[in-house]
Formats: sequence, C-alpha cells, structure tokens
Amino acid sequence: MAAFDAYMDAVEANDLAGAVPHAEAAWQAASQGGVDGETLAVLAENRAEIYVLTGDHARAGAAWQDLAGVLERHNEEAEERARALVSAATQYALARDLPAAINAADAAIALYPQDAVSNRLFLALRVKAVSEWARGQLGPAGAAADRALRVREHIGASVDSTTMTTAMIAAVHHIMDRNGPEAAFFMSVASDLAAVLPADDENSLMLRGWTSFLWSGLSGAEREALFERRFNSALLDFDDPGREEREQAQEAEGVEDAQPLQRNPPRYPQHMLERGLQGVAVVMFDITEEGRPQNVRVVMSIPHADFGREAVRAVQRWQYTPRTENGVAVRREGVVTSFDYRFSD
Repeated sequence: MAAFDAYMDAVEANDLAGAVPHAEAAWQAASQGGVDGETLAVLAENRAEIYVLTGDHARAGAAWQDLAGVLERHNEEAEERARALVSAATQYALARDLPAAINAADAAIALYPQDAVSNRLFLALRVKAVSEWARGQLGPAGAAADRALRVREHIGASVDSTTMTTAMIAAVHHIMDRNGPEAAFFMSVASDLAAVLPADDENSLMLRGWTSFLWSGLSGAEREALFERRFNSALLDFDDPGREEREQAQEAEGVEDAQPLQRNPPRYPQHMLERGLQGVAVVMFDITEEGRPQNVRVVMSIPHADFGREAVRAVQRWQYTPRTENGVAVRREGVVTSFDYRFSD
C-alpha cells in the first residue's frame, strides 16, 4: 500500500507532520474493504498515534474511537476495546470536547461488570469524573470518582495530579451526601497527593485546610477508624516523608481553639435556584485576636462563582471567640469551612 509506505518513510525521517496525511490515506483506503481485521486495526492505531504525537487531540480521539469500532466488529477482547475507548476519552478531554470524552468513557465502563478491578476501568472512571466535574455535573462526577478510587484501592497508589483531583471530587461527593468519614478520607488522600506532587502552594494549603476541617467534625472513634483506614489503604502506599507530621497536626487540630458565637448560613443565589443548580463552596479565612473573620477568600466554588461570593459575604459577618495560647488571644490562620447548597427535600 503506497500510502502506508509513505507513512513509514515519514516516520523514519521523524517528519511527524508529513506522516499525518499518509496515515489518514492508508486508513481511509483500508476502511473501504479488502483488508483483514488485524491489518485494519494496525492502520487505525497508527493513525490515532500520529494524531496524538502531533497534538491534534480532537482527531486523535476520533481515531481511537474508530479503532474501538474495528476491534468490536472483529470480536476482540473487552480489555483491548477498553484500551482504545479510554485513549479516545483522554484525547477528547484534552481537546475540551467533554461530551465526547464522557461518551467514550461510558462506553469503556460499560464493558466491565460492577465489581470489576482493572486499571483501564479506573482510567475510564477517572476521565468521566473529571469531565463531568468540568461540566458542573457534581452527581455523576462524584459517583464516578468514588468508584474509580475504590477500584484503584485494589490495584495500588496512583501518584499524579488527575488522581489528586479525582480524590477531591470524591470528597465533595461525600460532603454533599453528609458522609463525614468518607469525605475526610478522600480529602486526606487528595491532600497527601498534593504534598508529594509539584502542586501550587495555594492548592496544597486549601486541601490541607479542608482536610483538617473535615477531620474536626469527626468523633474520636471516627478519627481513630480513619487513621487505621489510612494506614492500610493502598491509595496511600507511596513515599511521603511529611505524612506523619500532617496526621499529628490533624489530630491536634481536631478541636478548634476559636469557637463560633454567630455563624449564619449564606444566602442561596437566586438565579442559581431558578436554574435548578446545586453547588459547593469552600472558603478560607483568618480569625483575628478580637474574633473577627479576616482575609476571607474563596478556594473553590462549584459549579458557579456565585456560590463562593455568597459564602464570603456570610463568613464576613460571623463572630468568634478568639484562639488563645496560655491565656493570650492569638490570631488563627487558615480556617477552612465549606457550604453545600442543596434543595430542601
């Protein structure tokens, strides 16, 4: 096949851009018929890979999906089809075509039974979680994130920023379900990953603060169970020299020094209510020696910034007794609190 020979010549010459039209031509010619399934699959994958290498994520996504179709027509194993679909979902997500990413991820997920354990299933669930989150669909995002990490628990740790985000999404999911122990566990996973990744300081501070906040709402028995769960969790089976120090700090911060005197909830943004949107806002602030909130800022507002703005307005009106050390009022920095905006049952 002349197009395939030209493709190989361009690849060997490291002319990736020049290889693209030849890979496309070879695929188009072969897909018209007269080629066996194995050869067609090779040409489909070559086409997908060259689009990946040249950074054309949208075409790469479509090409990987074409490969998945070839594999399905020739009754290839589910794991191979899942590989192509996960690659498609990943490329669509990079192209910011979130509906296509979710559709490809859903197709991969559907290949596995509910209790399956597979790295590709984990990757598909992770793409779905992050893509749904980016669309502001908190329910599907949270459910996918939770299942992704429960699958990963049987495989081992995954130390990367996307898994960190997935753990945070799972935590938000459990916050909205008012499941404190699960929220605290997954947020602590996100926080520990942030501590060993080249994450920005504000993001690490937010995750650590939010983790401390969630731990502070647990009973003594729940905290003890959570320590044991963290110790045994495969999600945290990676080298993290600062983990013990952070856990000791979380335990020490279980009872906050500054106590609220007046803490009215924020107003539900009217146009979010009219649009039927629920959300979550997280704010961080300091408490002065006089017990006044100061430096109140939004660290997360999903799916709309108005949830965060209303949270800031509410916190600015709160009042506390100040933190004291040896009987002296001191400033309390980095207090984190969250608000879940939901409709009444």
